Amino acid sequence: MVLNIAQFAYFTSRPKGTPQEDVPVTIAELYSGDVKQKIGQTATVDGYFFNRSGVGPMLVSDPQLLYLRQPLKNDSFVLLDSGAFGHIEPMARYHVKATVQASQVPWASL
Repeated sequence: MVLNIAQFAYFTSRPKGTPQEDVPVTIAELYSGDVKQKIGQTATVDGYFFNRSGVGPMLVSDPQLLYLRQPLKNDSFVLLDSGAFGHIEPMARYHVKATVQASQVPWASL
């Protein structure tokens, strides 16, 4: 699964009337249910930004997972479309609002 970056959004509260797409979800929540129905929808995902050489930018659910010597489970990371990010602090926590797309990377497929 890949998120095509539409914008970065930071949320501190959820005021009444907030559209569902603006309510941050975890990466595991994004992968729950019928994932293929979410393709093309806009979602705001909570995670830690990491830009890995050879893989590209991604959000991970827990930065400690990057220190383990084992592959990441699909529901613990989401790849980001490599657009212009400006200055992004590595391993900082972000809420990213984007359009959900199917991954073109075989090992990160839906």
